[in-house]
Amino acid sequence: MIKTIELAPYRRWFRTTLTIAILLVAGSMLLVWLRANPVLEPSSAKLIRNLLLYGPLCLAFAFTFYIRKQREIMMAIPDFESRKNFHQSLFRKRLYWCVISTTLACTLYWLLTHPFYLYVSLFEIVGVLLSFPHPFIFKRELQDPEIVFI
Repeated sequence: MIKTIELAPYRRWFRTTLTIAILLVAGSMLLVWLRANPVLEPSSAKLIRNLLLYGPLCLAFAFTFYIRKQREIMMAIPDFESRKNFHQSLFRKRLYWCVISTTLACTLYWLLTHPFYLYVSLFEIVGVLLSFPHPFIFKRELQDPEIVFI
């Protein structure tokens, strides 16, 4: 049996996610540029800055451990088609997470006008770029060098 993966839907999801992330960052930069002062007052922003910084960071760590656990579950699946479908849902969850975290970072940048959150949102775009659906990555994640890509 030939093991095949069609890359077109993965690339379509990737392009959509990348476009959304870029538009979010550009929109938040435009909102900050047009407004020129933070929505939250600096005194109240200092009170909640730690919560706004460490909250998303804790969520990111939790999601990383979740993805790692899901990969272990995926590798335990013996059937290639089932493993491929599981990988497809895992890939989409990673892209959804990129959109959610970029949205959160851009919102915090707009609310606080602190450049740290702009850098975080730009880092999220780099994260989206690293999830480009390349055949090498699929072979490594599925641990099967005999996959044919169409």
